[in-house]
Amino acid sequence: MNILLFGEYSGLHNNLKIGLTKLGHTVKIAANGDGFKKLESDISLGSSSPKFYGKIERVIVPFLKIKDLEGYDITQFINSNPLTVCKANKLLSKKILSFKGKKFLLACGDDPVYYQNITNFRYHPYSSIDNDNMNHIPTYNKTYEDIHNLFVDGVDGIIPAMIDYADGYRNHPKVKPTIPLPIDTESIIYKENTINSKIHFFHGLNRPFFKGTSIIEEALNRLESNYPNDVKITIAGNMSQKEYLTVLDNANVVLDQCKSYSYGMNTLYSLAKGKIVMSGSEPEAIEELGISEGKCPIINIQPDVNQIYEQLVILLEKRKEISHLGNESRKFVEKYHDSELIAKKYIEIWQK
Repeated sequence: MNILLFGEYSGLHNNLKIGLTKLGHTVKIAANGDGFKKLESDISLGSSSPKFYGKIERVIVPFLKIKDLEGYDITQFINSNPLTVCKANKLLSKKILSFKGKKFLLACGDDPVYYQNITNFRYHPYSSIDNDNMNHIPTYNKTYEDIHNLFVDGVDGIIPAMIDYADGYRNHPKVKPTIPLPIDTESIIYKENTINSKIHFFHGLNRPFFKGTSIIEEALNRLESNYPNDVKITIAGNMSQKEYLTVLDNANVVLDQCKSYSYGMNTLYSLAKGKIVMSGSEPEAIEELGISEGKCPIINIQPDVNQIYEQLVILLEKRKEISHLGNESRKFVEKYHDSELIAKKYIEIWQK
């Protein structure tokens, strides 16, 4: 098949492309790079110009490359806001959705359906548990909601990536089974997770409010204060994906996020490198992905400083097991998230 993956924010589509290509399909990614992440694409819809001129170019460039976005058997959108929210985006979306071929929408981002349903969870990225409140939830104008509805009406199916996004689409006639995130394990070098003089804990800065950075940071500071001779803490961000993966090499334990029921692409990159990962992995989220009970090595953390701190201390007490646990991390992604395995799941849905 000839496939277009439209939009990229985390590496999901890039890793899916690798799996699809291994299976013999022709795949292109059309995206804007997502700012400082500098994510790769085959059809660049972004701009290297600064500020105002960059904004103008990001609106114009997709229209100049419209012919490159046509003629695919399958077009899959990363979410209902793959570019920039404006009236021009609405016109572009209508045009692409009118092309021949099947269209699919991923439910893996913050769309209106997600925001309408997050209060069904015990906690979520906008929880008031850290003394913030629901006023942080964006309010979208009619244009944004119209674009979302345009995609939902215009696609052949909606594919969730995790329980956090699947929940709002449960009874939707177009919703398909949830498919786990893909990671190309062959391209990520696994090295034994060895400890030097101290256990190295790392937290990457990216959307700090959304991921609960302030909560994670407080727990890490408490750990460092109580165990200064045993731990090293690194908190850093705003780096390209390539730079981020390099920083991961020096860590033993990665704390990704604490306000989500599920885990994302950063967790998969860390697991593939053999790191111990602390992130969202609630039982219902793991069940949603079809993963057997007790098989997920990710340490579940919640937006609670004491809960995170307790898990950190438990890890310190298990320091002799970290090498073995890192090996289990790698085995887990190979079994449940390998890009070729996940690509087959997408093809099955697309062909139905």
